[in-house]
Amino acid sequence: MKDKDVGCLPVVDDHSSRRLVGVITDRDVCCRASAEGCNPRETAIEPYITRNVITCLADDELERCLELLRRHGIHRVPVVDKKSRCIGIVGLADVPDSAEVKVMREFDRAIRSTLEKHGIT
Repeated sequence: MKDKDVGCLPVVDDHSSRRLVGVITDRDVCCRASAEGCNPRETAIEPYITRNVITCLADDELERCLELLRRHGIHRVPVVDKKSRCIGIVGLADVPDSAEVKVMREFDRAIRSTLEKHGIT
């Protein structure tokens, strides 16, 4: 995640099915695994996967995706097809700027800055 500057990865059953089972985020690694004293290089992700994630479909309108972000207070929404296969992730950084998105991005930046200040990155 660090090497590719990615904050969220989908977790799938296997590469051929791509059936989404959850996601793991940089915050899961930093705030949960590291806070428990786990070495991320030696720890399986299984206990830190967020399951039953909010998703959208590829043919959903952008407004629906934004509503999911807003309603659930999340920064990213996995995109699945009708067979629950992960085909991508839409994040706040992917959508056009609006006042609300700017506030959410600034809030995210402030959280990251605070985590970095305390050595939790």
